[in-house]
Amino acid sequence: MLMKILSLLNRAANKVVRSTGWYGELWSGANKFWTFNTFNLEVVNLGSGAGVYAYNYFDSGIKGANWAIGPQSLVHDYN
Repeated sequence: MLMKILSLLNRAANKVVRSTGWYGELWSGANKFWTFNTFNLEVVNLGSGAGVYAYNYFDSGIKGANWAIGPQSLVHDYN
């Protein structure tokens, strides 16, 4: 019973933390991979830094994805 209560508290705490600006700022680069569900892509760009902002396939007519992420902190490298 205690484990079930702790699990519910953990889920609630995670939901609160994930809705904060701090979380979005820290994990914004990785979030796009957690929700990514597009297949049969024509092009994918990888990289870091400028690649994050250089490519946007939204209105281009190309089925592509920008998988570039910005510079990572030590927390990202550890995880």
